[in-house]
Amino acid sequence: MEPTVRVRCIVCGADIEREGRSEDTWLQSYSMVYRTEQVVHVSAIGVRRRQNDEASFKVPVQKFTSNNEAWIQVPILQEADSCFGFLLHNACWCLLERRAWPLAISLPRLYEVFDSAPRDWTDMQSCCYTWDHMYEGTTGFVPLHWRGEGMRWPWEERRWRETWRSVTVKKAFLRSPFACTVYDLIRIAPTQSMPFDFSALTESSVVSDGFTRLPFEIVEEIASYLPTATVLQLRSVSRAFTRLFYSQMFWASRFKGDFERSFLFEAHETRSHRDWRWLYQRTRNVHLAYPGLENRLRIWRLTELLLKKLNLSLADSSTHLAIKRRLSNWERAEVHGDILVGNELRRKGSGLRILTHETQVPPDVQKIGVSVLEDGETTYVAGIQLVHGSDQQIIQLGYVTTSASTTYTEVGSLDGLIVSVGSRGIHALQIVHSKNGSLSPWLGCPHSGAKTRRLAFPERVVALSVGLDGYKMVYISIWGRRMGGLKKQEQHEPIMDNLLWFPELPDSTAHLNVSSTFGSMDSSTKGFRPVICTSFGGPGGADLQSLIRVFATMNHSCLVNIGFGYKSEVTCCPQRMLSPNQSNVGIQSMEINGPEGEFIEKIEVGTRQCEPDIISGLRLTTNRGRSCTFTGSFCGCEQYTLLRTAAGTIPTGLYATQESEGFENMGIISHKVEPW
Repeated sequence: MEPTVRVRCIVCGADIEREGRSEDTWLQSYSMVYRTEQVVHVSAIGVRRRQNDEASFKVPVQKFTSNNEAWIQVPILQEADSCFGFLLHNACWCLLERRAWPLAISLPRLYEVFDSAPRDWTDMQSCCYTWDHMYEGTTGFVPLHWRGEGMRWPWEERRWRETWRSVTVKKAFLRSPFACTVYDLIRIAPTQSMPFDFSALTESSVVSDGFTRLPFEIVEEIASYLPTATVLQLRSVSRAFTRLFYSQMFWASRFKGDFERSFLFEAHETRSHRDWRWLYQRTRNVHLAYPGLENRLRIWRLTELLLKKLNLSLADSSTHLAIKRRLSNWERAEVHGDILVGNELRRKGSGLRILTHETQVPPDVQKIGVSVLEDGETTYVAGIQLVHGSDQQIIQLGYVTTSASTTYTEVGSLDGLIVSVGSRGIHALQIVHSKNGSLSPWLGCPHSGAKTRRLAFPERVVALSVGLDGYKMVYISIWGRRMGGLKKQEQHEPIMDNLLWFPELPDSTAHLNVSSTFGSMDSSTKGFRPVICTSFGGPGGADLQSLIRVFATMNHSCLVNIGFGYKSEVTCCPQRMLSPNQSNVGIQSMEINGPEGEFIEKIEVGTRQCEPDIISGLRLTTNRGRSCTFTGSFCGCEQYTLLRTAAGTIPTGLYATQESEGFENMGIISHKVEPW
C-alpha cells in the first residue's frame, strides 16, 4: 500500500524519500531528533522503508535501551504518550554538526527550536514546516485564502508549495551536498601561487600610515577577522593591505568560521600545501561548476540560521524584580500573535508551552535594550533589557545572545511601546520616550507585521510580562495607567490606539469616524485581528490633488480589492486594501480629476440580504456630483449604508477587517483639507 504522508526534512525542506523512489540515496537516509518523556535523543541513521507506518517512524536508536531494543516507534504528526520526533536527512544532520563544531549541539535546545517551527497545518497527512527563510527561496508558501500570485498578508498562515525556478535548479538542489568530492578539487589545486615582486612597493612609494608601520603578520591577523570585500576595499586606503591579495594566510581564513567558503570545511582537513587564492576563485560560481556544492552551500546557510536560534539562552530570572503592587488596580494591555490565551498559553496546533518572564518595572529605568533575531526575510524580538539604578543594574527578559543584535535606547522611564506583531510573534518595537513622547527608531523589521499603539501609555509602565516560544517573543503585556487629565480634543480615539493596523498606523490628525463604521470594530481591539488600512489621500490629504483613478476588484458576490491610482509624476505608492482574487473576478474603475479639485465626498457600503455582514459593493460620489457603483456580477446590492465623516473633513482613507470571503467591517478615515 502506498503511504499517504509526505515528510520533508525540517532543515533543508527536501522530501525524505522512500527506498527505491529516488536515485539519490541521501534523500532516503534520515536521522531523527525525538523526545521520550522528558529525555531528548538523536537516532542512528535510518532509511525510509516502504512498510513504515507513515504517522510514525520506526527509528534506530543510538544505544540499546534497558530492554536491549534497537528500534523505537516515534510519531511525527501528533504527540503520543509524551513521544514525538522531527526528521531530517542524515546529510543535513552531518552539516549541522560540522557547522556547530567545535561545540556540541544541545539536543534539548534543538528540540525546543524545532518544536517552535511553524508548520503547514492545512494537510494533517503531511509533515512540512514553513520557516520564514523559505529554505533559501527554493519553496514558496501560499496563503490559505488564495488571492493571486505573490499576494498575501505577511501574518497569514501558509501552505507548502514548491517554486523551483527551473528544472536545472531543482536537480541541483536535490543533489547530495556530499556528491562533489571536495578532496578531488583540493587535489588539483596548485601547491603554490604565482610569485609577486614586492620590491615595487618601496618605502619611498608607500604613503606612511598606521598600518604600514605594523609588521605584516599583524596586518594579516587583523584582516583574518574582516569580510573579504572590506579587505579588498582597504587596499585603496592603505598600501599595507595590498600584499594581502597574495597572502595565503588571508585566503585560507576564508575557508574557516563564518566566512563565505567555510562550507568547504574539508580544505583544512589535509595538511598538504595549496594555493588558497586559486581554490577561492575556483569555487566562486559553484552553481555552474559544482551543482552538489550549490546545494551544500544552501543547506550550510540554513544551518547557520538554525544555529543562531540554538545559541539563544534564557535570561537569568534572578534579575527580575518581584511585583509587589496589586496589579488589579492598574490597567493591563497585551499584544500577541495568533496563539491561544488562557491559564496555560499554547501555540495553536502545537503542544508547545509558552514560557513567561515577568518583572516589576522600576521608576529609574535609564536605558532599554531590544535584542533582535534575523530569520530569513523578517526579524523577531528575542529579548528586552532594562538598565536601571545608579549602579546600572540590568533586568533581562526573554533570550540573551551574542548572535542577536541588541540596540539600547536612553529613556527617563518606560512609558510604553509601539509594537509590530505577526501571527507567529513580535517582529519589532519602538520605545516611547518619557521626556517628550517621541519614539525611537524601529528595532527590528516592522513591515512583516501589523502595528499598534496598544502598549503606549501616557504614564509610566509599572510591570512588564513577555511570553516566549523556543526562540522568540510571542506576546508582550504591560500594566500602567492612562492619563485622565487630557482634554477631549487632545485624546486619540481609543480605537486608534487599540487596533492592529496594517501597513501603517494612521497619523494623529486623522479622524476614524468610529460612530459611522459598517459593522463593529470592537472585536478587533483585542487579540490578533489586523485591520487593513489604505490612506489614499496621503499625509493630511496632501495626495488627493494627484488622485486620478479608483478601481475595485469584485468576484461574483463580494468586494475583494480597492485600489487607487495617481499621476505618473507623483512619488507616492499606489494604495490597495486587498490583493485581487485571480479566479472569477471583474475589475471596475472610476476616473477622478484630482488635479482640478475633484475628490471623493461620499462613500457608501452595499450589502445583500442573504449576507448582511459581507460587503458586496461600494458606491463613491465626488464633490462634483459624479458617482460610480462597484458590485459583483452575481447580483447587485440591496442596501447601501453611508459612512459619515466628521464635520469639516473629507475622506482620505479606508480601513477594514478581512475574512476569507471578503471585507467584513469597514470604516472611513478623514482629514480637514484646505481646498486646492
